[in-house]
Amino acid sequence: MSDPSIRRATADDHAALIAMITAFQDFETTLHPNRRPGAEIAADYLAILEREVAAKRGAILVAERAGAPIGFVCCWADHDADEMIHAETRPHGYIADVFVTAAERGHGVGGALIAAAEAYLAGLGFMRVRLISLAANADARAVYEHLGYRAYEITYEKPLGGRPRGGRD
Repeated sequence: MSDPSIRRATADDHAALIAMITAFQDFETTLHPNRRPGAEIAADYLAILEREVAAKRGAILVAERAGAPIGFVCCWADHDADEMIHAETRPHGYIADVFVTAAERGHGVGGALIAAAEAYLAGLGFMRVRLISLAANADARAVYEHLGYRAYEITYEKPLGGRPRGGRD
């Protein structure tokens, strides 16, 4: 199988990105009960990604094979506000989302997308990059670790019971 081509997303990719975000979110609903269905959030989430990219020197990159989109990655400049770490290590690149269509998984597309995002972020002058994965997404975590990513922080969660109230009385 030939390597996919990777390019910056354009307005012509809007429908394909919505479809991929929907599939991505629907997959994540199988991993954690707090995830909303993809159709409910895809358009709004794409708008959020586009705003973040515009505000933070980012990019949405699309992988395609034979002219058909098969995945995407979204990345941008970020900054750690944590006063406990060295100031020079606070700026970093951030990979917000990586998605590969089901038929293309296991063929190196995710790694190619991540490499393209890393190259983009390195071009902005960043020396490191971060990304986040749901803990239950073992396949994605395995890919990230294979590519040299290591856990930096781990967030734990414990349900307290009762109805969700958002912390409001």
